[in-house]
Amino acid sequence: MKDTDQILKLIDSVPIPALVLDTKFNISHVNPAGLDFFSNEIDQLFNQNIADILYLEDPIALQQERTVDNFIYSNGIERFNLTLKLHQPNDASNLNILYIQVTTIIPIDSSSKRLRMLEHQFNIYNQFLDTIKEGVFVFNTTGKLIYANKTSRNYFALEEANKRVFIWNIFEKFKSKSNWEIERKIIAAHHEIQFTSEINVAGQLKSFSVTISHRDIYSDSNYLLIVNDITENKKQEEEIQKKEYELNIFYRNLPVAIFEFVVESFNTNYFTYLSESFSTIFPITIPTHNKNWLEFVYFNPEDFQLFLDKINRVSNEDSNFSYIGRFEVNKEMFWFEITANVINLEGKFILNGVIKNISENKKIEAEIVKKGKFNNLVLDNIPADIAVFDENHNYKFINKRGVENDALRKWLINKNDFDYCALKDLDTTLAEERRGYFNLAKSTKKQVDWVDEIKRNDKTVYIYRRFYPVYVDGELNSMIGYGIDVTELKESQNLLNQQNAILTEKNKELERFAYIASHDLQEPLISIIGYSDLLKEYHKSALNEEGQLCLDFINKSALRMRTLINALMEYSRIDNREELKSIDLNQLVEEIQVDLSSKIKKYSAVISTSELPNINCYPTFMRMLFQNIISNAIKYTSETVVPVVSISYEDQSTHWVFKISDNGIGIEENKYEEIFLIFKRLHNPTDFEGNGIGLAHCKKIATIHQGDIWVNSTINKGSTFYFSISKNIQNA
Repeated sequence: MKDTDQILKLIDSVPIPALVLDTKFNISHVNPAGLDFFSNEIDQLFNQNIADILYLEDPIALQQERTVDNFIYSNGIERFNLTLKLHQPNDASNLNILYIQVTTIIPIDSSSKRLRMLEHQFNIYNQFLDTIKEGVFVFNTTGKLIYANKTSRNYFALEEANKRVFIWNIFEKFKSKSNWEIERKIIAAHHEIQFTSEINVAGQLKSFSVTISHRDIYSDSNYLLIVNDITENKKQEEEIQKKEYELNIFYRNLPVAIFEFVVESFNTNYFTYLSESFSTIFPITIPTHNKNWLEFVYFNPEDFQLFLDKINRVSNEDSNFSYIGRFEVNKEMFWFEITANVINLEGKFILNGVIKNISENKKIEAEIVKKGKFNNLVLDNIPADIAVFDENHNYKFINKRGVENDALRKWLINKNDFDYCALKDLDTTLAEERRGYFNLAKSTKKQVDWVDEIKRNDKTVYIYRRFYPVYVDGELNSMIGYGIDVTELKESQNLLNQQNAILTEKNKELERFAYIASHDLQEPLISIIGYSDLLKEYHKSALNEEGQLCLDFINKSALRMRTLINALMEYSRIDNREELKSIDLNQLVEEIQVDLSSKIKKYSAVISTSELPNINCYPTFMRMLFQNIISNAIKYTSETVVPVVSISYEDQSTHWVFKISDNGIGIEENKYEEIFLIFKRLHNPTDFEGNGIGLAHCKKIATIHQGDIWVNSTINKGSTFYFSISKNIQNA
């Protein structure tokens, strides 16, 4: 290892190019003079076979002869006469050292056929590619940049003379040389690939769409990249659609065919250059330098006449030229698009540019027009006013329901409600209100609903309207306007509100009546109870057995009547006049168990509860609700069963739902609704005491909490009471 290091240091000090090769003749080390000679970084040469670097036709000869004289090597700019010497150190037999001695340097003959072809192609690129909006790169197989048009250099801030740029220096997708080799295989398998790339250019993050494909140009293997800057989005819908349409056409029809076309006269014209990709884009081969090339393709006569006329109208040199036309191959019609530069050279027009197949897009365009007509037909037959506005509240579309008059509807496009008011000499109050709703929807990026109240023929008409903003990439694309006549619904709603107001007042009157009636009934009942108690205490002996029985009956009936009246008063007092408060239901249930401790102890009842939430409620009524259900669960149990009560809840989106289960006697299914009626009892008072009002209280309490109460039960197995409490309850 130490000997090898010494050899490498010695090689690095040699003033002529020297490369260290392994047993397979792959490069493992290059000295500084070698890097300068090849104008490459070490990672572009490392592990490359020397035969590929020097274009050796017979590398075995070098291995056998050890010295090769008069070896010609070219880097594309100069040709070198080299002497190659292969040396193998005795103490490092696994190493081969190749010394390269430059004998002579020969400038490349600019008149060579290959260079003329390359210059011809380069002129075509420079004349056209520097004028198009797409960026164009060409990289060789090692990933090194060999061409970049003006647009691409501007995109990526590249110097025109920069020769040491590699594809992974520009596009993060390729990452490194090894990754580039992997991507090359993918490109070979798919012919071309597309991707998007975000690149920081001069401190600004830009997005680019890239298409890369493999191209063989005069036996050189290269990679063509077409780059589009997709950073900016257009504000106007038409511009956005236009750009999207252009991009779709461009991507769907890549690769383009590069051509040079000469027009000597109206009847004499021909191609002088047509890239191989043309026969891939179109199912036809057109010969170059053939003035009878029209024998191979049938142009639409009108299109070709227009094509030649348009060329002859071009007067300025280097003018941009674009054209769309049709031709027919085997009775199949193809649409094509030409983008080119036109040079007027001594009365002869020369076009350098590209041609694309846009047949599929023309079909799509026709389908879009067809669908647009269909959509307009649908919108015109919807029983509602529908309009589309731009960001300034100007009309872009109105259906016939919105404006029946065709001329007026057409006039309103690109105008607004204020223009309409001026035309009709109308008050602008309604227009100002609509502008306010428009701006609200625009600023909040949310739909806005309202109702217009309009006077028509001495009648009030109500129109329910909506503005719905459509945003694309943070920009307001359009505003959808919607309107429908809801006069009948509004009138029905007004009538319903009136009836509800009357019903609410009647309910209040009934509650006041129940409270006053029950309060006034207390006085005579108290008298009856008091005098019956006096008779029993002081005059019982004066009564016979039947009289004493009647007196007991009067006393018990009066007491029961008083209990019922008290319950009725309590029921009438249940409303939402109490203040809402947040309470801990765990503490509430603990306090209820203390209040019911004697009953719990009497029946040996077991009460279990899960962790309950804090809720916003009317505390007194919530206490009554839980206590009534828990008390009933203990009371309505068979004598042979130990009462078990379980309390839990579910957290739903708008409500808390509580569940209180027991193992009591159960309730018949047909009685599920009856048990919540006031004074409704299902059992004999001698079996289970009570006045039949507790569950009626629970029903009313659940209602004022904007919830409900219900039950599921199985006879002799138990019941489960459910009640819901709104999470958003408001004081009435």
